[in-house]
Amino acid sequence: MNTDLLFQFSNIWVIPGWILLWFFPGRSWTYPVVTYLIILLLGLIYAILLFGSQVPFDPEAFSSLDGIKSMFGNDRLLLAGWIHYLAFDLTAGLFITKDALRIGYPVWLRIPVLFFVFMTGPLGMLIYLMTRLIYSKSARWS
Repeated sequence: MNTDLLFQFSNIWVIPGWILLWFFPGRSWTYPVVTYLIILLLGLIYAILLFGSQVPFDPEAFSSLDGIKSMFGNDRLLLAGWIHYLAFDLTAGLFITKDALRIGYPVWLRIPVLFFVFMTGPLGMLIYLMTRLIYSKSARWS
């Protein structure tokens, strides 16, 4: 399996999901396409890379920075880590989009916030949560 080709494919594969969240958030087919086509395929590729790797799983590797660094020395596991970022950032974008539409969060804030989630993940989520508090005057999640 060519990891460079999978890397390029994965980077391109998420773009339609972000476009749908940015420009077509209220369409009935947006969430199923993002969830069951884009994120699901990324999850499948992730599982194949993770479980198809020749590197034995070592839970101790997660207990230190050196352990994680050594684990990511393997191209397949490094790519699995990257796909993890892509899939979970898009999942966060999906969550934000659904919540923003539900509370009436303005589109002029939602689109830049989603861009920050796309590019910086947790920083974008932080920006959303902070502006959501200011905008909605409440932290309620009903």
